[in-house]
Amino acid sequence: MSIAIPLIPINDDILVLRDQGKSKQGQVFLAKEVQVNTGTVVALGEGRFNLQTSEYNVPFRVAEGDKVQLKNYGGTTVEFEGNQFLVLKQEDILGLIPQDTPVPTAQGVSE
Repeated sequence: MSIAIPLIPINDDILVLRDQGKSKQGQVFLAKEVQVNTGTVVALGEGRFNLQTSEYNVPFRVAEGDKVQLKNYGGTTVEFEGNQFLVLKQEDILGLIPQDTPVPTAQGVSE
């Protein structure tokens, strides 16, 4: 599935496609979408610029396609074609999620 990217990040910014969660109460899924703090890295900037060496020499610890856990607050939200993206710094990513881990929902994990 190809996702249209609304912008290309610059410098040490990272563009993440936020996962869409569904609220679940008991065995009934509610129509209201809730915000989950996971997403997929879709684009990276050039990296942090070092004024002393005039190079982009601070490497990213994430790569395009990585599934990540995000902080509760951080980054700038960008809505594009029904998808929610976040533009954030590497420091706003708490960690990588292994590829075989289920996507979290408001009340647990998806089946």
